[in-house]
Amino acid sequence: MFDYDAPNFTLEFIKGKMLYCLGIQDYNQVVAYVQYRNQSLEEQVLDLDSKQKQDIYLFLQNNLKPENKDYYYDFFYDNCATRIRDILDSTTNITYDTAAVFKAVTFRDLLQEYTPAKPWLEFGIDLILGLNVDKTAAFEHQMFLPDYLNQSLAVATISTDSTTKSIVKNTRTIHQATEVEASVSWLTPNVVFGLLFALTLLLNFVIQKERLRHIWNGIFLFISGVAGIIFLTVWFGTEHVTTYNNLNILWAFPVNIIAAIQVWRKQKMKKYFAVITIVNSLILLTFPIFPQELATPVFFILLSLIMIGYKQFK
Repeated sequence: MFDYDAPNFTLEFIKGKMLYCLGIQDYNQVVAYVQYRNQSLEEQVLDLDSKQKQDIYLFLQNNLKPENKDYYYDFFYDNCATRIRDILDSTTNITYDTAAVFKAVTFRDLLQEYTPAKPWLEFGIDLILGLNVDKTAAFEHQMFLPDYLNQSLAVATISTDSTTKSIVKNTRTIHQATEVEASVSWLTPNVVFGLLFALTLLLNFVIQKERLRHIWNGIFLFISGVAGIIFLTVWFGTEHVTTYNNLNILWAFPVNIIAAIQVWRKQKMKKYFAVITIVNSLILLTFPIFPQELATPVFFILLSLIMIGYKQFK
């Protein structure tokens, strides 16, 4: 749980200092809320003996003490799902069948499984998350997602002195959500940035209007520079480790803001534009094998920046 009324909650949340705590909530209220939100709720009944249940209960009671209940939330490594994993690891002799459920995927791949119907959300996530989320997620780390925790427990076993058995006794559906067809707008990031690329092409190489070209090129450079400042801020100004080492900074370079002002003033920065044209061209050429997975719309952004850089250099 977390407290919206905590001092500087929003600022601390943005900075990555998300203080969460263990709390108690009425089960019937949880079910009612799930039904109200039209969400599915599935229960796994664990096959535990009285001692194991008591060990978990005492573990939770100890963590509920004021000096123990607070912890700093981390979306990938220390969230509500991983805490359940940690409790079972600490109180039972649980063994996971890694081979049955593990797949070699990155943290970014795992997130993308839940965003196919939300292209703008996926685009935003891909932009803001850095190189750290493109490494393969270890088996235990994949359980930051409740679905993966569920699947891992379904094939896990628990051992006592004399027996080994499945930890899950049975599974039942508490509430099944009503299926709602997801509507996806045609105005996706690919469409928008594809159109912006076409506009950049027209203004730089077809329509011979120098004033319009300078205005548009400056706007595009300025926005890319602002994006770079945002990337740097969440990299160096927060404790969100997943936003560190964001290689999008190579094309969203903050100095583009200065370059934009110079374009509007019709001042020359030929060396700078030569450099960014080369850098963006190299990123484009290595797009499929780039160390960090880049969002598809970035392809159109790179093409636009290359054309702008080339035209301003000339």
